[in-house]
Amino acid sequence: MIKVINKKSKRRNPDNNKLFLEEYFPDVKFTLFASGKDKEVHKFTITKSILVNNTILKPGKYVILLPHEFIEYYDVKLLNRINLFSKYGLIPKIYVYNKNFIIMKYIEGDNLSDVFHKFNKQEKIKIVNKIEELISVFHKLKFVHGDLTIANVLITSTGKLYIIDPNELIKDYEFDIYKQGDIEDLAYIREKYNL
Repeated sequence: MIKVINKKSKRRNPDNNKLFLEEYFPDVKFTLFASGKDKEVHKFTITKSILVNNTILKPGKYVILLPHEFIEYYDVKLLNRINLFSKYGLIPKIYVYNKNFIIMKYIEGDNLSDVFHKFNKQEKIKIVNKIEELISVFHKLKFVHGDLTIANVLITSTGKLYIIDPNELIKDYEFDIYKQGDIEDLAYIREKYNL
């Protein structure tokens, strides 16, 4: 039997995410995974399928992003386009994307900013070149990241890279402005680490 969680999407108070999670997902245990100036990220595991906003989440590990600001722009078409990136293996798959939160697949790995110092110069150059390849796919699909730093990259134990913070993806009409920003961000990474 699938548990149904399909509450009305009211404005979430970002100052009390714990209460929101307890009310919205009463039987799910969340662990704070990361917290930043613009969001909280919690990870959770479910052992039985649940239905969240018309999407079935099968047993497994997930993360939920709770932006500090209400997500003003969202729609199914955008979600489908963003999930093209998960099909290419560029970002973790997004399952639920609404005004209050984003639920995506949990990827076992490290934030690149936490481990980048462990790599030698040649490995760092290779990693940054791979990030550039991934971002070029974003650009081919008429999306940009908008805040490209090594803190927005996840690296697995096998060396696979994922671009994270998908809420930074923006709409087509801003493409030309922000594409140049991604290119400048890559140049800044290379300059900062003398690559």
